[in-house]
Amino acid sequence: RRFFRVPQHQGQQRQQGLGSGVIISEDGYILTNNHVIQDADKIRVELGDKRSFEAEVIGTDKQTDVAVLKVDGKDLPTVPLGNSDQLQVGQWVLAIGNPFGLQHTVTYGIVSAKGRGDVGLADYEDFIQTDAAINPGNSGGALVNLRGELVGINTAIVTRSGGYQGIGFAIPVNMARNIKDQLIAGGQVKRGFLGVGPQNVTQEVADAMGIQANKGVLISSVEEGSAADKAGIERGDVILSVNEQAVNNDYELRNRISQTPPGTQVQLKFLRDGKQKTVRVKLGELETDQPDAEVSMREEALGWDVQELDTELARRLGYPEGSGVVVTNVKRGSAAYNRGIRRYDLIMEINRRPVQDMTAYEDVMSQLKAGDNALLLIRRGHRTSFVPVPIPN
Repeated sequence: RRFFRVPQHQGQQRQQGLGSGVIISEDGYILTNNHVIQDADKIRVELGDKRSFEAEVIGTDKQTDVAVLKVDGKDLPTVPLGNSDQLQVGQWVLAIGNPFGLQHTVTYGIVSAKGRGDVGLADYEDFIQTDAAINPGNSGGALVNLRGELVGINTAIVTRSGGYQGIGFAIPVNMARNIKDQLIAGGQVKRGFLGVGPQNVTQEVADAMGIQANKGVLISSVEEGSAADKAGIERGDVILSVNEQAVNNDYELRNRISQTPPGTQVQLKFLRDGKQKTVRVKLGELETDQPDAEVSMREEALGWDVQELDTELARRLGYPEGSGVVVTNVKRGSAAYNRGIRRYDLIMEINRRPVQDMTAYEDVMSQLKAGDNALLLIRRGHRTSFVPVPIPN
């Protein structure tokens, strides 16, 4: 699903990775994917004219899979930034990158879809889908329109064979630009926070509430003391738009709010009891919980990512709130994957200790050591099972 490949050199302990990037300024700022350069000890950028540079990591954002690098150069060739909001389904685009190490390969196709979310590749997703041929090594490369403007950063593919099968995803340049500007300015990304539990309006929900299906986002919870709470937003309200821009699903609302700086006032239009209302909300700042280094090392070794079972996930997956933590991603070939752990599995216990929330989970994980066997109690659907997973070195 990722384009980044890491061939192991026989008889050596070092690993090398191949990926792509896009130079966006003449003085050497480069956009790429976080997963291309994550955990790299050394990064070297090679240009088509054979010039080579050592690269410095300016900042990364795992939640969108964007990274910004800097090389020490002058008058470098650049790609102008376009406007991904103006893309139309069916529009021709070119994908440029280094598939399988073949430098500056160009393929073409169309924009197959826009606004793809809930793909499971990042926390904040608004992908451009394209059928331009992209393969391992294309990650971080340019998706451009026929004017040569950058409209996306190629990120991942859906495939059963490991290669191109006509479905690829790119991060819209407007999202990448926002992340890039923040990383260059301060080395980190600050996100707006509304403080609600969003839920998609299905046909069943719409019929029960007497509203239009697939239009707006239903609020299933409001965090006490949050920006939404202070503005008078209530459970059962249906948010229709943010700053006059319609929101039709939960990830559209999350993306719109997260890309707005904390402290900004936004206008929300919503339905309450069949009546349309408007309110202005001053956004708070999203606090990102950072697990300690030991927990991060264990997660990396096992090959999974987990998150709190929030109200929306509990509703979607049919699990009781507070009953465990949810696996959101599993790396193919990892220790967890080889023992049958899959995305959306609920981890209820580790070594017979309940992990009802992230605090309990991190406490148990911090005590595990390489070589231990972690006995997991996993729930998938209505079935539960014990799964032993060895902790790799």
